[in-house]
Amino acid sequence: MKFTTVSVSYSRKFNLGNFESLDLGCSLWAQVEDREDTDGITQFLY
Repeated sequence: MKFTTVSVSYSRKFNLGNFESLDLGCSLWAQVEDREDTDGITQFLY
């Protein structure tokens, strides 16, 4: 199988009280070549 991109996402929701919340998130993407180690790249992004 040929991968072209690898992504890692993380999000967190904080309760601010009074029925209000704050959502924070971050996504990292990497372009990969045909024979690159996708597991290693994913670990690097984490």
